[in-house]
Amino acid sequence: MFSDRQLWINGEMRPWDQAQVHLLSHSMGRGSAIFEVLCVHPTAVGGAVFRLKRHVARFFNSARLLGMRLDLTPEDLMQAICTTIRANAVTDGVIKVMGYHGAVAISITPPDSALDVAVCALDIEKDLGGLAYPVEAGTTLGISTWRKLDPASVPVGAKAAANYLNGMLANSDVAARGFAEALLLDAKGEIAEGPTESIFLGIGAELHTPALGNILASITRDTLIKLAEYLDIPVRVGPIARERLFEADEIVLSSTPVKVLPVRRVEDRTLVVPGPLTRRLQKAVAVSYTH
Repeated sequence: MFSDRQLWINGEMRPWDQAQVHLLSHSMGRGSAIFEVLCVHPTAVGGAVFRLKRHVARFFNSARLLGMRLDLTPEDLMQAICTTIRANAVTDGVIKVMGYHGAVAISITPPDSALDVAVCALDIEKDLGGLAYPVEAGTTLGISTWRKLDPASVPVGAKAAANYLNGMLANSDVAARGFAEALLLDAKGEIAEGPTESIFLGIGAELHTPALGNILASITRDTLIKLAEYLDIPVRVGPIARERLFEADEIVLSSTPVKVLPVRRVEDRTLVVPGPLTRRLQKAVAVSYTH
């Protein structure tokens, strides 16, 4: 399935079986890796990367927040991503960019060297068997007993591999109760985000979403805010109490693979999906990356 794929690693295209690091590398042992996940969408003129510059900028910002060094420019990385997509003939797929310390290092202090960088491009159908999100039927959402990482402890704005242990635990927590997706509250008990998703609440004619600071600066979230403003849908950005989940008319999760995913049930409350705001956002997103 993956054997014919090529990866871009530190400036060279390499076959799939050469995508390896040592078990005792610092990133394997300490989680000192950063990443980005991007989507390629089919358009009338071929595959197009969704918001490429923003994803690359966030990758570099993750390195900055964690004090990591990159020996390439944003332009170099954008070129590497495009080269990898072309080499693998992907027009509808997922791209993952990784920055990591591949050298063996036992100490908790990371190596004093630039990160290795790798780019992988995968076809949604051929390699991943499709991305089966229940966009029409909607998903189910459980509130995790685990809290979102506190920004006073780690920079939550960095897409760091180690940070996602938090989301992994949250998903396992709610999955044991039969929910497909998890919602993390922040240290104050207010709504934060999912393990890999931002959240929007439709309350009347308005959209409400948590402010940055306790959550990742999601590029899809930013896209939906801009589209909502274009559609004259008021967007309220700020703290959201947990109780608002049980008052909202609509709840939407957003992420790179699925831009607008309606929630049909949150804990023991059922919602009708898709709601009117959800439908408008779904239509606007589809137009935004297919034209």
